[in-house]
This record gives sequence, C-alpha cells and structure tokens, in this order.
Amino acid sequence: MPVLQTAKAFLYKTDFEWHEEITLQNFHPQLQIFLAINGVFFNNRESKIRFIWPLLSTLITMVAVGFEMIFIWHGVSTGDYSFATECFCYFFILGSVGIVYFSVLLNRKKVFELLYNMNNDFLLICNLKPEYRDSFLTGQLLIWRLCWSWIVFISFVSMLYISNTLVYLLYQCTLATPDEHMIRPLIFPMWLPEDDPYRTPNYEIFLVLEIILIFVVLLTFGLYVYILFHLLLHYYNLMDIIVLALDELFVGLDQSVVTLPREDPRREAVQAELSGRMGQIVRWHLSIFDSVDNISSVYGPTLVYQVMFSSVVICLVAYQVA
Repeated sequence: MPVLQTAKAFLYKTDFEWHEEITLQNFHPQLQIFLAINGVFFNNRESKIRFIWPLLSTLITMVAVGFEMIFIWHGVSTGDYSFATECFCYFFILGSVGIVYFSVLLNRKKVFELLYNMNNDFLLICNLKPEYRDSFLTGQLLIWRLCWSWIVFISFVSMLYISNTLVYLLYQCTLATPDEHMIRPLIFPMWLPEDDPYRTPNYEIFLVLEIILIFVVLLTFGLYVYILFHLLLHYYNLMDIIVLALDELFVGLDQSVVTLPREDPRREAVQAELSGRMGQIVRWHLSIFDSVDNISSVYGPTLVYQVMFSSVVICLVAYQVA
C-alpha cells in the first residue's frame, strides 16, 4: 500500500541524502520545532512571540488546576474517593505544564548549548572512520523512529479521549430514545457547587475546555517526554562511540617503540597519536558530563515534581483498585 510504503520510507529515511554533510538540524528537524513550541526560538531568539503559547497554556491549565482542586475537595468531603483520586491524577498532569515551560524558558541558554554540542557531535563523528559513522547514525535513526512512534502513540491516545466522548454524544443525538434518560458525557468528570455542569451552555463550554486541555498536555507533557529521552539517548549513543574508540585505542600503533628512548621520533609520533585518541575520548566523556548537568538544569524541576507526586498517585490508584 502506498501509505504504508510512504510511512516506512519516512521512518527509515529512505530518501535522506546520507552522503552529504549531516547535521543535527537536517537529521532531526523536529527537535527545534518542538523546542519552539516550548518557547525556545532559534532564529529570532529574543522575539516576544515565543511567550504567547507558553503563557496561554499555563493560564488555561491554572484554571483547570483550580477546578480540579474543587473536585478533589468535593470528592473527599462526600466520601467519593474514586472521583477524588481521578481528579488528583488530572491535577498532577496539569500541574506539570507550567513547570515545563518555566524551567525551559529559564534555562534556554543551556538548551542552545545542548543543541550546539549535539550538532558538533554530528559534524565530528560523521567525518570519522565508517564504523564510527555507521554506529552513530544507526543510533540516531533509532532515535528518529522512536520519536515518531511516541508522537503517534500520544496522538492516538489523545484522539481516543476525544472520539470516545464524541461518538457517545453522536449516539445520544441520533439513536438514543427519550426513555433512556442519558446525560451528555464529558471527557473528564466535573462538579459545580451551585450549578449543573451538564446543562447548556455549561456543557458546551466545559467540553471545549477539556478538548483544549488535551491538546495543551499533548504539546507540553508529551513533547517534554520526547525531548528528554532524545537528549539522553543521544548521549547514550555517544557512549557507544566511546566504547568503540576504546576498543580501537591501540589498533595500528607500533608497540615496539616502548623499548626506544623517549626522544626517538618514532616513539614521539606513536605517543602523539595515542594522546590524540585518548584526548578525544576524554573530551567525549566531559561532553557527556556537562550535557547531563545541563539536562538536569533544564528538566530537573519537572523530574522532581514527577517523583514527588507520582508515588502518591500510584498509591491512591492502587488503593482504589484494591
């Protein structure tokens, strides 16, 4: 089928110009696009436009977080702990949106540094021996496929949330009989203290709000997970190159020069070659340490938030299931 062939060619970069100069931008163009959504522009870096989407997303999620806090209070006060637990899960997810944007915008210079170093890795390794280039690009191709697999997965899950509700609503509008006494469904449960969230126009407002929130979480939390794993997998791939370099550290060197005097030109030439190889390995190691430190600075607050609340969420869900 043409669609499957096109998708396979896209995932495996069949039409990519492998023999040209390969950079981070032309191999992974999606990375800069996803970071631009987070407010990090690479052309006009100081543009105020970069704040629009993060600001709107943060404001709308703050409204949603306020609603979820009301729902949690209602569930606990009425003894409906399953409702309170579900709302706490949504509270946890929505709360991460503002943290992601804040930490990325606050540390955007480190984001530029990360991508600059990653691009240098492309330029350097792709000009080394074929075994280095092939190993590195094989790992990068795997990252490319994992990227789009993750994007397809989270998009599919998001569309399931929306389509499930819309299909049920369509059934009510077309096939349901009046004696079924159905209530129009919302994507996520809601409650209002002095009003009915399922009456018009409340229902329409909340349905649109929930659909918008799904796309906000998709473009924030979903892309945050991808970018974080892309950065970490890049340096995991770089460690494979280091292992390959260590395996070939003494390949091609004349070991007999160890018996020669230190001033001998042959020994000095071999020592210079060995020092160059070891120096490159050390530079790669230092690059990994510095980059992991930058990644921790950019996404550390979000990771701490996840660790703090995810254990609580898991315990509450396990209690409800039990």
